[in-house]
Amino acid sequence: MELEEDSVQWYKYGWEHSLLEMITLIILVCLALVFEVCFHQLEHAMENTYLYGDEHANTALVMRGSSRVFKEARTRHRRLFKEFVSRVAGEFMSLGFLGLSVFIFNFSGGFKMLVEKFHS
Repeated sequence: MELEEDSVQWYKYGWEHSLLEMITLIILVCLALVFEVCFHQLEHAMENTYLYGDEHANTALVMRGSSRVFKEARTRHRRLFKEFVSRVAGEFMSLGFLGLSVFIFNFSGGFKMLVEKFHS
């Protein structure tokens, strides 16, 4: 392995460098799994949150002259916390896809190709 002039090799054997990379990878995968479990629990907890407009979900008050008439309501009420968690999940999925795309592009040598092709 060739080193740049200014870099310092901190390890004596190649396996030491590989070991540190694998430990880092294991820690990151464990953190990702913990995050996934916590987020999954949060999604299930949001299923039982307050449904805004729940008190009037089945009936609506309609004024007819001087009398009040209740009729079936056709409005759709939302669970705001559930909507929030759903949108956050969408953002995480988008960021994950972008991260994977950058990783694959880097791993396949795409950035090196861009530097060689469009050098300044």
